[in-house]
Amino acid sequence: MDNQKTIAKRYGVEARVNRSGLGYIGVYHIPGTPEHFARYPDGSIEIFGRDIEAMAAAGFHLCAALNDRSRFSYKHGYRRMGGAELAVELERFGISPSQFAGVYGTKQTRVLNWIDGAEDIPHSAHLLIALCNVPGALKMVEDFTNKTMIEKEKNIGNEPNHKTLAG
Repeated sequence: MDNQKTIAKRYGVEARVNRSGLGYIGVYHIPGTPEHFARYPDGSIEIFGRDIEAMAAAGFHLCAALNDRSRFSYKHGYRRMGGAELAVELERFGISPSQFAGVYGTKQTRVLNWIDGAEDIPHSAHLLIALCNVPGALKMVEDFTNKTMIEKEKNIGNEPNHKTLAG
């Protein structure tokens, strides 16, 4: 018997007869991932008396997975940082989304989209947050960024003017 997991190609939900023959289980599919089952909080598979109940539970779990702000990258095998997690880390460091955007090298709107869940947070941003947890690393990152951030003034012949994170 082949034990390879089937990888879903489409979103979907279904009810299957439980292998024991008693009741139904809810199954949901997310493209690029193996099939998922409606489960109790303890991780065991839920068994339902009617197929419609199993499908409804699978649909509920599919919606929860799609709305989850912490994403898992199946392509690369790592958990993506969620927007709420990023917001908590920035608050803990005392850094605004604008300041983090400057350190990371992107626009403030992109960081806000990460926090709101409108865009996935790149692994490199998660890595930068992890590195900033090392004692002294945040100061080193800020110093490096302050030395390399250049703002061209419009009125003085486009001469470089150094800008700091503090403003």
